[in-house]
Amino acid sequence: MEHKVDEQYRLLKEQSEKLKRVNERIIDIFATAVEYRDAESGQHIQRVKSFTRIIAEELAKQYPEYGLTPSKIEAIVSVADCYDALISERVYKSAYALDKAFNMIINGECGMFSPKIISCFQEAREKLEQKALELQE
Repeated sequence: MEHKVDEQYRLLKEQSEKLKRVNERIIDIFATAVEYRDAESGQHIQRVKSFTRIIAEELAKQYPEYGLTPSKIEAIVSVADCYDALISERVYKSAYALDKAFNMIINGECGMFSPKIISCFQEAREKLEQKALELQE
């Protein structure tokens, strides 16, 4: 009996590690895809790619069973792009403060995002803000 439990544990651990590697690879692939979304603005691309990676990593950590399908990737990119648009100055608006932008997304002022994506966005707040400040320099 103990041997079967040990074997099941080993198989579960192997599957978990495989899923982690697959999720890491998917994150790399779609973060790279985001990088090529808009060739005109390298700065914008770098920020969105960074924000996307942070949110996706949080999603993979919190919800490993969630999987990263194309529609889920699109949702992550959407919230990352929204965050970048809010904190960036545009010809038609000033940049919002990081705190204000974060709260606008959380409160649904910028559209509705999946509750799991929002949960990951909230958990990743500190990393997102650190990256935003780093990229402003």
